[in-house]
Amino acid sequence: MPLNSLAAHFNRNKAECMTSFDENHESLMETPYGNLEGINYTVGTLLEPFHAKVALGIAYSYNTIGEFRFRPPIVVPPFSMATTKRFGRHCFPNRNYPGLKDFNEDCLFLNIFMPFDDTIPMPKNGYPVLFFIHGGMFNYGASEDLDITAIVKNYVQRGIAVVTPNYRLGPFGFFQARARNFAYNVGLWDLEQAFKFMILSSEYLQLDRTKITLAGVDGGAVLAELLSLRNEIRANISGLILIGGSALTPWAMSPGVYDLSMKLAKNLGINTADPLDIGHDLKMRPASAIFEKLEATKELSKDGRDFIEYTPDFDREFFYYSSLKKTFYEAREIDIYIITTRNEGSIRTSPWKQNYYSVFNERTGLRFEEQAKYTCTDFEAFVRKHFNETAQSDAILAEYNCTNATVSPFEIYNTFNGDFWFNIPTAFSAMMYAELDSNVYVTIVNTSDVGYEKFTGSKEMPSIILNEAYLFSDSNPYNLIKTKAEDELYKNTQNLLLDSIENFVKKNTSKFHKVNPYSYQKQNFDYVEIVNGEQKIETKKVFNEKLPFWRNFFRKFGFNLLNPRIDDGKDLFYFEDL
Repeated sequence: MPLNSLAAHFNRNKAECMTSFDENHESLMETPYGNLEGINYTVGTLLEPFHAKVALGIAYSYNTIGEFRFRPPIVVPPFSMATTKRFGRHCFPNRNYPGLKDFNEDCLFLNIFMPFDDTIPMPKNGYPVLFFIHGGMFNYGASEDLDITAIVKNYVQRGIAVVTPNYRLGPFGFFQARARNFAYNVGLWDLEQAFKFMILSSEYLQLDRTKITLAGVDGGAVLAELLSLRNEIRANISGLILIGGSALTPWAMSPGVYDLSMKLAKNLGINTADPLDIGHDLKMRPASAIFEKLEATKELSKDGRDFIEYTPDFDREFFYYSSLKKTFYEAREIDIYIITTRNEGSIRTSPWKQNYYSVFNERTGLRFEEQAKYTCTDFEAFVRKHFNETAQSDAILAEYNCTNATVSPFEIYNTFNGDFWFNIPTAFSAMMYAELDSNVYVTIVNTSDVGYEKFTGSKEMPSIILNEAYLFSDSNPYNLIKTKAEDELYKNTQNLLLDSIENFVKKNTSKFHKVNPYSYQKQNFDYVEIVNGEQKIETKKVFNEKLPFWRNFFRKFGFNLLNPRIDDGKDLFYFEDL
Protein backbone atom coordinates (compact mmCIF):
# COMPACT_ATOMS: atom_id res chain seq x y z
CA MET A 1 0.00 0.00 0.00
CA PRO A 2 1.21 3.57 -0.54
CA LEU A 3 3.65 4.77 2.10
CA ASN A 4 2.60 7.55 4.43
CA SER A 5 5.34 7.37 7.05
CA LEU A 6 8.49 5.47 7.90
CA ALA A 7 6.93 4.18 11.10
CA ALA A 8 4.59 1.90 9.13
CA HIS A 9 7.56 -0.19 8.09
CA PHE A 10 9.51 -0.69 11.32
CA ASN A 11 9.77 -3.74 13.54
CA ARG A 12 7.17 -6.01 11.93
CA ASN A 13 7.29 -9.65 13.02
CA LYS A 14 10.66 -9.28 14.76
CA ALA A 15 10.86 -12.96 15.54
CA GLU A 16 11.03 -13.83 11.85
CA CYS A 17 11.95 -10.71 9.96
CA MET A 18 13.39 -7.32 10.62
CA THR A 19 12.71 -3.95 9.05
CA SER A 20 14.36 -1.02 10.75
CA PHE A 21 16.41 2.10 10.30
CA ASP A 22 19.19 3.46 12.44
CA GLU A 23 19.70 7.21 12.62
CA ASN A 24 22.62 6.80 15.01
CA HIS A 25 24.63 4.93 12.39
CA GLU A 26 24.14 7.19 9.42
CA SER A 27 24.90 6.23 5.86
CA LEU A 28 26.97 8.89 4.16
CA MET A 29 26.79 9.53 0.44
CA GLU A 30 28.91 11.95 -1.53
CA THR A 31 27.68 14.08 -4.42
CA PRO A 32 29.33 16.97 -6.29
CA TYR A 33 26.80 19.26 -4.60
CA GLY A 34 27.63 18.17 -1.05
CA ASN A 35 27.49 15.21 1.33
CA LEU A 36 24.28 13.42 2.30
CA GLU A 37 23.66 12.14 5.81
CA GLY A 38 21.12 9.37 5.32
CA ILE A 39 20.02 6.29 7.22
CA ASN A 40 21.04 2.66 7.58
CA TYR A 41 17.93 0.75 6.51
CA THR A 42 17.83 -2.94 7.41
CA VAL A 43 15.62 -5.74 6.11
CA GLY A 44 15.85 -9.52 6.26
CA THR A 45 16.04 -11.74 9.31
CA LEU A 46 17.80 -11.25 12.62
CA LEU A 47 20.29 -13.91 11.58
CA GLU A 48 20.72 -12.65 8.01
CA PRO A 49 20.13 -8.89 7.93
CA PHE A 50 20.59 -6.88 4.76
CA HIS A 51 21.73 -3.27 5.10
CA ALA A 52 20.98 -0.53 2.61
CA LYS A 53 22.10 3.08 2.40
CA VAL A 54 19.06 5.32 2.05
CA ALA A 55 19.00 9.08 1.51
CA LEU A 56 15.52 10.66 1.51
CA GLY A 57 14.32 14.13 0.60
CA ILE A 58 17.41 15.26 -1.34
CA ALA A 59 16.78 18.70 -2.84
CA TYR A 60 17.80 18.53 -6.50
CA SER A 61 16.61 22.02 -7.42
CA TYR A 62 16.31 25.50 -6.00
CA ASN A 63 12.74 26.20 -4.87
CA THR A 64 10.04 26.81 -7.50
CA ILE A 65 8.01 29.42 -5.62
CA GLY A 66 6.78 32.78 -6.91
CA GLU A 67 8.87 34.08 -9.80
CA PHE A 68 10.30 30.59 -10.29
CA ARG A 69 6.85 29.03 -10.73
CA PHE A 70 6.15 27.69 -14.25
CA ARG A 71 9.85 27.78 -15.09
CA PRO A 72 12.34 24.95 -15.55
CA PRO A 73 14.10 24.14 -12.27
CA ILE A 74 17.34 25.83 -11.25
CA VAL A 75 20.33 23.76 -10.15
CA VAL A 76 20.50 23.35 -6.39
CA PRO A 77 23.27 25.49 -4.82
CA PRO A 78 26.24 23.65 -3.24
CA PHE A 79 26.05 22.58 0.39
CA SER A 80 28.49 21.00 2.83
CA MET A 81 26.20 18.44 4.48
CA ALA A 82 22.48 17.77 4.13
CA THR A 83 20.40 15.67 6.51
CA THR A 84 18.39 13.29 4.31
CA LYS A 85 16.49 11.05 6.73
CA ARG A 86 12.89 11.95 5.91
CA PHE A 87 10.92 12.23 2.71
CA GLY A 88 10.62 15.69 1.23
CA ARG A 89 7.31 17.48 0.90
CA HIS A 90 4.78 16.31 -1.70
CA CYS A 91 4.12 18.47 -4.73
CA PHE A 92 0.65 20.03 -4.90
CA PRO A 93 -1.75 17.54 -6.49
CA ASN A 94 -4.53 18.54 -8.83
CA ARG A 95 -6.99 17.70 -6.06
CA ASN A 96 -6.65 16.27 -2.60
CA TYR A 97 -7.24 12.59 -1.94
CA PRO A 98 -7.41 10.51 1.27
CA GLY A 99 -4.12 10.05 3.06
CA LEU A 100 -2.31 12.86 1.27
CA LYS A 101 -0.59 15.42 3.48
CA ASP A 102 2.39 17.74 3.69
CA PHE A 103 2.23 19.08 0.15
CA ASN A 104 4.07 22.24 -0.77
CA GLU A 105 5.21 24.10 -3.85
CA ASP A 106 8.83 23.68 -2.76
CA CYS A 107 8.81 19.95 -3.44
CA LEU A 108 11.60 19.00 -5.84
CA PHE A 109 13.27 16.22 -3.91
CA LEU A 110 14.59 12.81 -4.83
CA ASN A 111 15.53 9.67 -2.91
CA ILE A 112 18.46 7.29 -3.36
CA PHE A 113 18.56 3.64 -2.23
CA MET A 114 21.82 1.66 -2.48
CA PRO A 115 23.47 -1.45 -1.05
CA PHE A 116 26.17 -1.06 1.54
CA ASP A 117 29.43 -2.11 -0.05
CA ASP A 118 29.93 -4.98 2.39
CA THR A 119 26.47 -6.53 1.83
CA ILE A 120 26.66 -6.86 -1.96
CA PRO A 121 30.04 -6.72 -3.68
CA MET A 122 30.07 -3.69 -5.94
CA PRO A 123 30.45 -4.56 -9.63
CA LYS A 124 33.58 -3.31 -11.36
CA ASN A 125 31.79 -0.36 -13.01
CA GLY A 126 29.47 0.40 -10.10
CA TYR A 127 25.85 -0.45 -9.36
CA PRO A 128 23.26 -0.49 -12.16
CA VAL A 129 20.48 2.07 -11.67
CA LEU A 130 16.69 2.04 -11.81
CA PHE A 131 15.41 5.63 -12.10
CA PHE A 132 11.71 5.16 -11.35
CA ILE A 133 9.03 7.83 -11.91
CA HIS A 134 5.95 7.52 -9.72
CA GLY A 135 2.47 7.35 -11.20
CA GLY A 136 -0.54 9.57 -10.64
CA MET A 137 -1.59 10.49 -14.18
CA PHE A 138 0.48 13.72 -14.13
CA ASN A 139 -1.78 15.20 -11.44
CA TYR A 140 -1.25 13.15 -8.29
CA GLY A 141 1.24 11.06 -6.34
CA ALA A 142 4.73 11.38 -4.89
CA SER A 143 7.92 9.38 -4.70
CA GLU A 144 6.92 8.54 -1.12
CA ASP A 145 4.15 6.34 -2.52
CA LEU A 146 6.79 3.74 -3.44
CA ASP A 147 7.29 1.54 -0.37
CA ILE A 148 10.80 1.77 1.13
CA THR A 149 10.91 -1.81 2.36
CA ALA A 150 9.81 -3.10 -1.04
CA ILE A 151 12.43 -0.99 -2.84
CA VAL A 152 15.17 -2.40 -0.61
CA LYS A 153 13.95 -6.01 -0.72
CA ASN A 154 12.92 -6.13 -4.38
CA TYR A 155 15.70 -4.11 -6.00
CA VAL A 156 18.55 -3.01 -3.71
CA GLN A 157 18.94 -6.53 -2.35
CA ARG A 158 19.42 -7.62 -5.98
CA GLY A 159 22.30 -5.20 -6.40
CA ILE A 160 20.37 -2.35 -8.05
CA ALA A 161 20.55 1.29 -6.96
CA VAL A 162 17.15 3.00 -7.10
CA VAL A 163 16.41 6.71 -7.57
CA THR A 164 12.86 8.07 -7.15
CA PRO A 165 12.10 11.77 -7.83
CA ASN A 166 9.21 14.11 -7.12
CA TYR A 167 8.09 16.41 -9.94
CA ARG A 168 5.54 19.19 -10.24
CA LEU A 169 1.97 18.03 -10.87
CA GLY A 170 -1.29 19.29 -12.37
CA PRO A 171 -1.26 22.98 -13.36
CA PHE A 172 1.99 23.54 -11.44
CA GLY A 173 3.68 21.06 -13.76
CA PHE A 174 1.71 21.24 -17.01
CA PHE A 175 -0.10 24.60 -17.23
CA GLN A 176 -0.03 26.18 -20.70
CA ALA A 177 0.02 29.95 -21.25
CA ARG A 178 1.82 30.21 -24.61
CA ALA A 179 3.96 33.06 -23.32
CA ARG A 180 7.67 33.66 -23.24
CA ASN A 181 9.36 32.85 -19.92
CA PHE A 182 6.51 30.44 -19.25
CA ALA A 183 7.61 26.89 -20.07
CA TYR A 184 5.38 24.04 -21.12
CA ASN A 185 6.04 20.72 -19.46
CA VAL A 186 7.87 21.99 -16.38
CA GLY A 187 7.14 18.60 -14.80
CA LEU A 188 9.29 17.07 -17.54
CA TRP A 189 11.99 19.70 -17.01
CA ASP A 190 11.94 18.75 -13.31
CA LEU A 191 12.60 15.12 -14.16
CA GLU A 192 15.42 16.07 -16.48
CA GLN A 193 17.03 18.05 -13.64
CA ALA A 194 16.62 15.12 -11.23
CA PHE A 195 18.19 12.82 -13.80
CA LYS A 196 21.11 15.22 -14.29
CA PHE A 197 21.62 15.34 -10.50
CA MET A 198 21.97 11.55 -10.54
CA ILE A 199 24.28 11.53 -13.59
CA LEU A 200 26.58 14.18 -12.13
CA SER A 201 26.64 12.26 -8.84
CA SER A 202 27.20 8.85 -10.44
CA GLU A 203 30.98 8.78 -10.01
CA TYR A 204 30.69 9.82 -6.36
CA LEU A 205 27.93 7.27 -5.69
CA GLN A 206 29.69 4.54 -7.70
CA LEU A 207 26.85 4.06 -10.18
CA ASP A 208 27.33 2.30 -13.51
CA ARG A 209 26.80 4.93 -16.21
CA THR A 210 26.40 2.17 -18.83
CA LYS A 211 23.44 0.56 -17.03
CA ILE A 212 20.85 3.22 -16.25
CA THR A 213 17.20 2.32 -16.82
CA LEU A 214 14.36 4.84 -16.92
CA ALA A 215 11.03 3.44 -15.74
CA GLY A 216 7.56 4.50 -14.61
CA VAL A 217 3.95 3.46 -14.10
CA ASP A 218 0.82 4.95 -15.76
CA GLY A 219 1.55 8.68 -16.18
CA GLY A 220 5.06 8.05 -14.85
CA ALA A 221 5.60 5.61 -17.73
CA VAL A 222 4.52 8.28 -20.22
CA LEU A 223 6.89 10.79 -18.64
CA ALA A 224 9.73 8.25 -18.65
CA GLU A 225 9.18 7.62 -22.35
CA LEU A 226 8.95 11.33 -23.20
CA LEU A 227 12.04 12.02 -21.10
CA SER A 228 13.87 9.27 -22.98
CA LEU A 229 13.17 11.08 -26.27
CA ARG A 230 15.24 14.07 -25.20
CA ASN A 231 18.71 13.67 -26.71
CA GLU A 232 20.67 14.50 -23.54
CA ILE A 233 18.75 11.88 -21.57
CA ARG A 234 18.70 9.12 -24.18
CA ALA A 235 22.48 9.34 -24.57
CA ASN A 236 22.80 8.37 -20.88
CA ILE A 237 20.32 5.50 -20.55
CA SER A 238 20.60 1.86 -21.50
CA GLY A 239 16.93 0.96 -21.26
CA LEU A 240 13.32 2.02 -20.73
CA ILE A 241 10.62 0.16 -18.75
CA LEU A 242 6.97 1.08 -19.36
CA ILE A 243 4.30 -0.20 -16.96
CA GLY A 244 0.67 0.59 -17.80
CA GLY A 245 1.33 3.59 -20.01
CA SER A 246 3.00 4.89 -23.15
CA ALA A 247 3.15 8.14 -25.09
CA LEU A 248 0.73 6.72 -27.67
CA THR A 249 -2.14 6.23 -25.22
CA PRO A 250 -5.16 8.52 -25.85
CA TRP A 251 -4.82 10.05 -22.36
CA ALA A 252 -1.07 10.81 -22.58
CA MET A 253 -1.36 14.21 -24.28
CA SER A 254 -4.63 16.10 -24.04
CA PRO A 255 -5.33 18.77 -26.68
CA GLY A 256 -7.50 20.59 -24.14
CA VAL A 257 -4.79 21.59 -21.63
CA TYR A 258 -4.49 25.15 -22.95
CA ASP A 259 -8.25 25.81 -22.79
CA LEU A 260 -8.40 24.28 -19.31
CA SER A 261 -5.45 26.44 -18.22
CA MET A 262 -7.18 29.59 -19.44
CA LYS A 263 -10.36 28.58 -17.64
CA LEU A 264 -8.43 28.15 -14.40
CA ALA A 265 -6.91 31.62 -14.85
CA LYS A 266 -10.38 33.07 -15.37
CA ASN A 267 -11.70 31.28 -12.29
CA LEU A 268 -8.88 32.91 -10.34
CA GLY A 269 -10.12 36.32 -11.46
CA ILE A 270 -7.47 36.86 -14.15
CA ASN A 271 -9.46 38.45 -16.96
CA THR A 272 -6.76 39.54 -19.38
CA ALA A 273 -6.18 37.80 -22.71
CA ASP A 274 -2.49 38.71 -22.79
CA PRO A 275 -0.49 35.52 -22.06
CA LEU A 276 2.35 37.54 -20.53
CA ASP A 277 -0.04 39.17 -18.06
CA ILE A 278 -1.65 35.82 -17.28
CA GLY A 279 1.73 34.29 -16.55
CA HIS A 280 2.83 37.20 -14.37
CA ASP A 281 -0.43 37.27 -12.41
CA LEU A 282 -0.37 33.51 -11.82
CA LYS A 283 3.15 33.70 -10.43
CA MET A 284 1.98 36.23 -7.85
CA ARG A 285 -0.93 34.11 -6.57
CA PRO A 286 -0.39 31.95 -3.48
CA ALA A 287 -0.17 28.28 -4.37
CA SER A 288 -2.90 27.57 -1.82
CA ALA A 289 -5.30 29.85 -3.74
CA ILE A 290 -4.68 27.95 -6.97
CA PHE A 291 -5.13 24.64 -5.17
CA GLU A 292 -8.38 25.76 -3.53
CA LYS A 293 -9.78 26.79 -6.90
CA LEU A 294 -8.83 23.41 -8.34
CA GLU A 295 -10.63 21.72 -5.46
CA ALA A 296 -13.73 23.82 -6.06
CA THR A 297 -14.02 23.29 -9.83
CA LYS A 298 -14.03 19.86 -11.41
CA GLU A 299 -13.20 20.00 -15.09
CA LEU A 300 -12.27 16.44 -15.97
CA SER A 301 -13.17 15.60 -19.56
CA LYS A 302 -14.27 12.17 -18.43
CA ASP A 303 -16.56 11.72 -21.42
CA GLY A 304 -13.69 12.32 -23.82
CA ARG A 305 -11.02 9.98 -25.12
CA ASP A 306 -8.53 12.12 -23.19
CA PHE A 307 -9.93 12.05 -19.66
CA ILE A 308 -6.96 13.50 -17.76
CA GLU A 309 -6.95 17.21 -16.93
CA TYR A 310 -3.35 18.41 -17.07
CA THR A 311 -0.99 16.37 -19.23
CA PRO A 312 2.37 16.88 -20.91
CA ASP A 313 2.31 18.14 -24.48
CA PHE A 314 4.63 18.15 -27.45
CA ASP A 315 6.75 21.27 -27.70
CA ARG A 316 9.87 21.86 -29.77
CA GLU A 317 11.79 23.51 -26.94
CA PHE A 318 11.97 20.22 -25.06
CA PHE A 319 11.99 17.75 -27.96
CA TYR A 320 13.78 19.75 -30.70
CA TYR A 321 12.00 18.18 -33.68
CA SER A 322 8.99 19.39 -35.64
CA SER A 323 6.60 16.60 -34.66
CA LEU A 324 6.16 13.82 -32.13
CA LYS A 325 6.38 11.25 -34.91
CA LYS A 326 9.72 12.57 -36.13
CA THR A 327 10.97 12.67 -32.54
CA PHE A 328 10.27 8.94 -32.24
CA TYR A 329 12.08 8.19 -35.47
CA GLU A 330 15.15 10.29 -34.70
CA ALA A 331 15.73 8.75 -31.26
CA ARG A 332 18.72 6.47 -30.72
CA GLU A 333 17.92 2.76 -30.36
CA ILE A 334 17.69 1.52 -26.77
CA ASP A 335 16.32 -1.60 -25.10
CA ILE A 336 12.65 -1.31 -24.12
CA TYR A 337 10.71 -3.55 -21.73
CA ILE A 338 6.91 -3.27 -21.55
CA ILE A 339 4.89 -4.80 -18.70
CA THR A 340 1.13 -4.97 -19.03
CA THR A 341 -1.77 -7.24 -18.03
CA ARG A 342 -4.80 -8.95 -19.50
CA ASN A 343 -7.27 -6.83 -17.55
CA GLU A 344 -6.23 -3.21 -18.14
CA GLY A 345 -9.82 -2.17 -18.73
CA SER A 346 -10.81 -2.76 -15.11
CA ILE A 347 -9.07 0.42 -13.94
CA ARG A 348 -11.63 2.25 -16.12
CA THR A 349 -14.68 0.08 -15.49
CA SER A 350 -14.40 -0.78 -11.78
CA PRO A 351 -15.32 1.84 -9.14
CA TRP A 352 -11.84 2.36 -7.68
CA LYS A 353 -11.80 5.00 -4.95
CA GLN A 354 -8.38 4.32 -3.44
CA ASN A 355 -5.87 7.16 -3.78
CA TYR A 356 -5.88 8.78 -7.22
CA TYR A 357 -7.26 5.72 -9.05
CA SER A 358 -10.74 7.24 -9.25
CA VAL A 359 -9.45 9.64 -11.92
CA PHE A 360 -9.70 6.71 -14.32
CA ASN A 361 -13.27 5.76 -13.57
CA GLU A 362 -15.30 8.61 -12.06
CA ARG A 363 -17.84 8.35 -14.87
CA THR A 364 -16.93 5.00 -16.37
CA GLY A 365 -16.65 2.76 -13.29
CA LEU A 366 -19.66 0.61 -12.45
CA ARG A 367 -20.46 -0.87 -9.05
CA PHE A 368 -20.89 -4.64 -8.90
CA GLU A 369 -24.68 -4.45 -8.88
CA GLU A 370 -24.59 -2.12 -11.91
CA GLN A 371 -22.29 -4.40 -13.90
CA ALA A 372 -24.92 -7.14 -14.11
CA LYS A 373 -27.49 -4.61 -15.38
CA TYR A 374 -25.22 -3.18 -18.09
CA THR A 375 -26.76 -3.62 -21.57
CA CYS A 376 -25.71 -3.55 -25.21
CA THR A 377 -27.64 -0.29 -25.51
CA ASP A 378 -25.44 1.18 -22.78
CA PHE A 379 -22.32 0.03 -24.64
CA GLU A 380 -23.49 1.54 -27.92
CA ALA A 381 -24.20 4.87 -26.21
CA PHE A 382 -20.74 4.82 -24.63
CA VAL A 383 -18.99 4.20 -27.96
CA ARG A 384 -20.98 6.83 -29.85
CA LYS A 385 -20.28 9.41 -27.13
CA HIS A 386 -16.53 8.88 -27.52
CA PHE A 387 -16.52 8.56 -31.33
CA ASN A 388 -18.85 11.18 -32.74
CA GLU A 389 -18.39 10.25 -36.40
CA THR A 390 -20.91 7.57 -37.32
CA ALA A 391 -18.48 5.64 -39.52
CA GLN A 392 -16.03 5.34 -36.63
CA SER A 393 -18.55 4.23 -34.01
CA ASP A 394 -20.25 1.84 -36.47
CA ALA A 395 -16.92 0.14 -37.17
CA ILE A 396 -16.18 -0.30 -33.47
CA LEU A 397 -19.66 -1.60 -32.66
CA ALA A 398 -19.42 -4.12 -35.48
CA GLU A 399 -16.04 -5.37 -34.24
CA TYR A 400 -17.10 -5.52 -30.58
CA ASN A 401 -20.38 -7.19 -31.45
CA CYS A 402 -22.34 -7.03 -28.24
CA THR A 403 -25.63 -8.57 -29.37
CA ASN A 404 -24.09 -11.81 -30.67
CA ALA A 405 -21.38 -12.12 -28.03
CA THR A 406 -20.99 -15.15 -25.78
CA VAL A 407 -19.93 -12.91 -22.89
CA SER A 408 -21.89 -10.26 -21.01
CA PRO A 409 -22.26 -6.66 -22.24
CA PHE A 410 -20.17 -5.53 -19.27
CA GLU A 411 -17.32 -7.85 -20.31
CA ILE A 412 -17.46 -6.34 -23.82
CA TYR A 413 -17.36 -2.88 -22.23
CA ASN A 414 -14.39 -3.87 -20.07
CA THR A 415 -12.50 -5.39 -23.02
CA PHE A 416 -13.04 -2.33 -25.20
CA ASN A 417 -11.81 0.01 -22.45
CA GLY A 418 -8.69 -2.08 -22.00
CA ASP A 419 -8.03 -2.32 -25.73
CA PHE A 420 -8.47 1.31 -26.72
CA TRP A 421 -6.98 3.08 -23.69
CA PHE A 422 -4.17 0.63 -22.90
CA ASN A 423 -3.53 -2.59 -24.83
CA ILE A 424 -3.62 -1.39 -28.43
CA PRO A 425 -1.48 1.73 -27.79
CA THR A 426 0.97 -0.51 -25.92
CA ALA A 427 1.08 -2.96 -28.83
CA PHE A 428 1.66 -0.16 -31.33
CA SER A 429 4.42 1.27 -29.13
CA ALA A 430 6.14 -2.12 -29.02
CA MET A 431 5.86 -2.63 -32.77
CA MET A 432 6.94 0.92 -33.59
CA TYR A 433 10.10 0.68 -31.50
CA ALA A 434 10.86 -2.79 -32.90
CA GLU A 435 10.53 -1.44 -36.44
CA LEU A 436 12.90 1.37 -35.46
CA ASP A 437 15.55 -1.25 -34.56
CA SER A 438 15.25 -1.11 -30.77
CA ASN A 439 15.26 -4.38 -28.84
CA VAL A 440 11.71 -4.61 -27.46
CA TYR A 441 10.46 -7.13 -24.90
CA VAL A 442 6.86 -7.49 -23.70
CA THR A 443 5.47 -9.36 -20.69
CA ILE A 444 1.73 -9.75 -20.14
CA VAL A 445 0.76 -10.77 -16.61
CA ASN A 446 -2.27 -12.68 -15.40
CA THR A 447 -2.04 -12.38 -11.63
CA SER A 448 -4.68 -15.03 -10.78
CA ASP A 449 -4.94 -13.16 -7.48
CA VAL A 450 -7.78 -14.43 -5.28
CA GLY A 451 -7.23 -11.58 -2.82
CA TYR A 452 -7.77 -9.02 -5.55
CA GLU A 453 -10.87 -10.93 -6.64
CA LYS A 454 -12.46 -10.13 -3.28
CA PHE A 455 -12.17 -6.42 -4.09
CA THR A 456 -13.22 -6.42 -7.75
CA GLY A 457 -14.68 -9.76 -8.77
CA SER A 458 -11.67 -10.45 -11.03
CA LYS A 459 -8.41 -12.24 -10.29
CA GLU A 460 -6.59 -10.27 -12.98
CA MET A 461 -5.11 -6.93 -11.92
CA PRO A 462 -4.52 -3.98 -14.23
CA SER A 463 -0.85 -3.01 -14.42
CA ILE A 464 -1.32 0.10 -12.25
CA ILE A 465 -2.45 -2.12 -9.36
CA LEU A 466 0.16 -4.74 -10.28
CA ASN A 467 2.86 -2.13 -9.80
CA GLU A 468 1.59 -1.36 -6.29
CA ALA A 469 0.90 -4.94 -5.22
CA TYR A 470 3.79 -6.86 -6.81
CA LEU A 471 6.61 -4.55 -7.89
CA PHE A 472 6.59 -2.15 -4.93
CA SER A 473 5.27 -4.33 -2.13
CA ASP A 474 6.95 -7.04 -0.07
CA SER A 475 3.65 -8.87 0.54
CA ASN A 476 0.27 -8.94 -1.15
CA PRO A 477 -1.74 -5.98 0.23
CA TYR A 478 -4.96 -7.40 -1.24
CA ASN A 479 -4.68 -10.80 0.43
CA LEU A 480 -3.61 -10.35 4.04
CA ILE A 481 -5.23 -13.63 5.15
CA LYS A 482 -3.93 -16.13 2.62
CA THR A 483 -3.35 -19.84 2.23
CA LYS A 484 0.10 -21.30 1.64
CA ALA A 485 -0.78 -22.01 -2.00
CA GLU A 486 -1.99 -18.44 -2.54
CA ASP A 487 1.18 -17.04 -1.01
CA GLU A 488 3.34 -19.31 -3.20
CA LEU A 489 1.48 -18.19 -6.32
CA TYR A 490 1.99 -14.55 -5.36
CA LYS A 491 5.70 -15.07 -4.68
CA ASN A 492 6.22 -17.04 -7.90
CA THR A 493 4.55 -14.34 -9.99
CA GLN A 494 6.38 -11.57 -8.15
CA ASN A 495 9.77 -13.27 -8.53
CA LEU A 496 9.28 -13.83 -12.26
CA LEU A 497 8.58 -10.12 -12.68
CA LEU A 498 11.42 -8.98 -10.44
CA ASP A 499 13.85 -11.40 -12.10
CA SER A 500 12.91 -9.94 -15.48
CA ILE A 501 13.37 -6.36 -14.29
CA GLU A 502 16.69 -7.23 -12.64
CA ASN A 503 18.00 -8.89 -15.80
CA PHE A 504 16.82 -6.00 -17.94
CA VAL A 505 18.45 -3.36 -15.73
CA LYS A 506 21.67 -5.39 -15.61
CA LYS A 507 21.48 -5.91 -19.40
CA ASN A 508 21.19 -9.68 -19.10
CA THR A 509 18.60 -9.95 -21.89
CA SER A 510 19.89 -13.01 -23.75
CA LYS A 511 16.96 -15.10 -22.49
CA PHE A 512 14.34 -12.43 -23.23
CA HIS A 513 11.98 -12.97 -26.15
CA LYS A 514 12.34 -10.07 -28.58
CA VAL A 515 9.47 -8.52 -30.55
CA ASN A 516 9.86 -9.14 -34.29
CA PRO A 517 10.70 -5.90 -36.17
CA TYR A 518 8.17 -6.89 -38.86
CA SER A 519 5.35 -7.51 -36.41
CA TYR A 520 3.30 -4.55 -37.65
CA GLN A 521 3.15 -5.93 -41.18
CA LYS A 522 2.36 -9.41 -39.81
CA GLN A 523 -0.20 -7.88 -37.45
CA ASN A 524 0.96 -10.00 -34.52
CA PHE A 525 4.00 -10.58 -32.37
CA ASP A 526 5.32 -12.97 -29.77
CA TYR A 527 5.49 -11.97 -26.13
CA VAL A 528 6.06 -13.56 -22.75
CA GLU A 529 2.99 -14.32 -20.66
CA ILE A 530 3.00 -14.99 -16.92
CA VAL A 531 0.03 -17.18 -15.93
CA ASN A 532 -0.49 -19.03 -12.64
CA GLY A 533 3.04 -18.22 -11.54
CA GLU A 534 4.61 -19.70 -14.68
CA GLN A 535 6.15 -18.06 -17.74
CA LYS A 536 5.64 -18.98 -21.40
CA ILE A 537 5.91 -17.52 -24.90
CA GLU A 538 2.54 -16.58 -26.42
CA THR A 539 1.54 -15.55 -29.94
CA LYS A 540 -2.23 -15.67 -30.26
CA LYS A 541 -3.89 -13.86 -27.37
CA VAL A 542 -4.70 -10.39 -26.06
CA PHE A 543 -2.92 -7.93 -28.34
CA ASN A 544 -3.06 -9.97 -31.51
CA GLU A 545 -6.77 -10.69 -31.67
CA LYS A 546 -7.78 -7.06 -32.23
CA LEU A 547 -4.61 -5.75 -33.88
CA PRO A 548 -5.82 -6.16 -37.49
CA PHE A 549 -9.01 -4.24 -36.76
CA TRP A 550 -7.32 -1.37 -34.94
CA ARG A 551 -4.49 -1.09 -37.47
CA ASN A 552 -7.02 -0.72 -40.29
CA PHE A 553 -9.20 1.58 -38.18
CA PHE A 554 -6.39 4.06 -37.48
CA ARG A 555 -5.04 3.87 -41.02
CA LYS A 556 -8.51 4.80 -42.26
CA PHE A 557 -9.51 7.43 -39.69
CA GLY A 558 -6.10 8.69 -38.55
CA PHE A 559 -3.63 7.87 -35.80
CA ASN A 560 -4.49 11.21 -34.21
CA LEU A 561 -7.48 9.35 -32.71
CA LEU A 562 -4.93 7.36 -30.75
CA ASN A 563 -2.81 10.36 -29.80
CA PRO A 564 -3.88 13.87 -30.88
CA ARG A 565 -0.25 14.91 -31.40
CA ILE A 566 0.20 12.37 -34.19
CA ASP A 567 -1.59 14.71 -36.56
CA ASP A 568 0.05 14.31 -39.97
CA GLY A 569 -2.80 12.09 -41.16
CA LYS A 570 -0.54 9.27 -42.33
CA ASP A 571 0.27 5.85 -40.97
CA LEU A 572 2.37 6.01 -37.82
CA PHE A 573 4.65 3.34 -39.26
CA TYR A 574 5.42 4.93 -42.65
CA PHE A 575 8.92 6.37 -43.01
CA GLU A 576 9.09 7.82 -46.50
CA ASP A 577 7.66 11.24 -45.66
CA LEU A 578 10.35 12.02 -43.05
